[in-house]
Amino acid sequence: MELRTKEIFAGVFSRHAQAYSDRVLGLVDPREHRGRFAVLEALAVKSGQHVLDLACGPGTLTLPLAEAVGPGGRVVGVDLAEGMLDLLRAAAPPQVEVRQGDIEELDLPDLSFDAVACGHGLQFCPNLLRALWQARRVLREGGAFAASLPTRSHAAQARHLLQEVLASLPEPPNPPDRTATVECLLDPERARAALTAAGFADPQAIGASAAVGAGARQAASGRTGAIRGRRRPDRAAGSHVRAHSPQVMLDLDRAYQVMSTARHMDERMWRLARSGRAHFAVPCSGHEAVGAGYGLALHPGHDYVAPHYRDLAAMLAIGLTPREVFLHFFARRDDPCAHGRQPYAHWGSRAHGVVSLQGPQPNHVTHGVGVAWGSKLLGTDQVTWIGFGDGGAQKGEVHEAMNIAAIHKLPCVFCVENNFYTQSVPSRLESARPEIAARAAGYGIPGEAVDGMDVKAMFDAATRAVERARAGEGPTFLEARCYRYLPNTSNDDDTRYRSRNEVEEARSRDPLLLLRQELDAARADAIDEEAMTVAAEAAEWAEAQPEGDPEEILEHTYALTS
Repeated sequence: MELRTKEIFAGVFSRHAQAYSDRVLGLVDPREHRGRFAVLEALAVKSGQHVLDLACGPGTLTLPLAEAVGPGGRVVGVDLAEGMLDLLRAAAPPQVEVRQGDIEELDLPDLSFDAVACGHGLQFCPNLLRALWQARRVLREGGAFAASLPTRSHAAQARHLLQEVLASLPEPPNPPDRTATVECLLDPERARAALTAAGFADPQAIGASAAVGAGARQAASGRTGAIRGRRRPDRAAGSHVRAHSPQVMLDLDRAYQVMSTARHMDERMWRLARSGRAHFAVPCSGHEAVGAGYGLALHPGHDYVAPHYRDLAAMLAIGLTPREVFLHFFARRDDPCAHGRQPYAHWGSRAHGVVSLQGPQPNHVTHGVGVAWGSKLLGTDQVTWIGFGDGGAQKGEVHEAMNIAAIHKLPCVFCVENNFYTQSVPSRLESARPEIAARAAGYGIPGEAVDGMDVKAMFDAATRAVERARAGEGPTFLEARCYRYLPNTSNDDDTRYRSRNEVEEARSRDPLLLLRQELDAARADAIDEEAMTVAAEAAEWAEAQPEGDPEEILEHTYALTS
């Protein structure tokens, strides 16, 4: 039986809390046990500080943390298993507060801890990015987060040890799948990417061997014990821009990193497709500020995205790594979006909440509304972002979707990425009225036209719309006006329908150049250099990965009954 639900984990660990506490050194892989104490070293907690211990169990880390902060400090231990917490209560000094709770849904105020630790709990989270985002939310500016990583041997051992207990329990309905979480944490590169997606600065794998970045299987044989990240101060030397919400900040360095990485990857994909080394390229150049702006306004791993096919920057912002994107581009066996069964830019990811795209556009708009309706029925605060092009905006699916969403006040945001061309057809021949956002009035919802070349303006508008949806006030319709610099796809010749002068004039408002003006030049140069290196390495690595087995072509395509 697969270990898939937090409820089962809580029950099993509560019932066997004492045995677990007595035998923890024997049950846990020695590398993983060292990883727990690498967490203590990474945090370097000082006297008087306030510290949060996530999935604290019987207090393996809570107690040494309490000793470090002393009587003048405070340590809060959170765990789902009441039996584990009983053991901690019995041993805890006065400065320890014990709480039963879910680390994906912390009932704790923002900016309330100097450090956050997690000794042995992230692998049990079906929604890893939600847990990481919660950890960042409660950290004070400049505060540190550190968590131990599982090892592949322990992942198998734990399943074997609890097999008999779990076999006696009923399988809950619709259990969440945490396979993606475990695989992410087994690969230090992907674990660091998850920290970045959750908004942490300077993510690191502690004690990593040379195998770091070589993929999950190779990296698992190394000595990596933990990961750590830091909450960057929210008012650091002009590097942030405040959106309308006083608690939401745009990290300009992070935005430029996402946009520059997307641009360098896009340009490399274009060259690879043109040289015959790849089948299909869908350029995003010119759309980067749209994707980065809304991607950084969402809660990664918690909210959903039904994206436009030019949303590479958004996919990077919410957690897909460059290597994963290039696996998708080359349609390799381990492509996380479609296992090599869809053309490039047909995004999809259960781990990151990305609704799968189809070839006919914009079918995913109605699917995104269905996801938003599900969130409302379940009573969650999740928001669905629904992106499509100006050509798609002319089709019936968009009208039906926006009408239903408006009637039921569904928690979603519609965003048309208007680059003024539907493939080769100019906007004047596809819409009688050029202001597409004006259509919102017909549905009785707010509509706003946004400069889609300005990531600050895009983030600001996206934040307002997302917060409105999360508050239960219904959908918003945004029109992000941008420009596509390259042809529609690698199968297109754009010289047949637009002049080179038009394209060059649009490049004067390149979204990367606009954002560069807000950054230190040396810092921007360093980000560009890193982005170019990352794109080249990821492409080379992914191209060398194996293709799918033709004998397995029906998997992930049809439900097999035998």
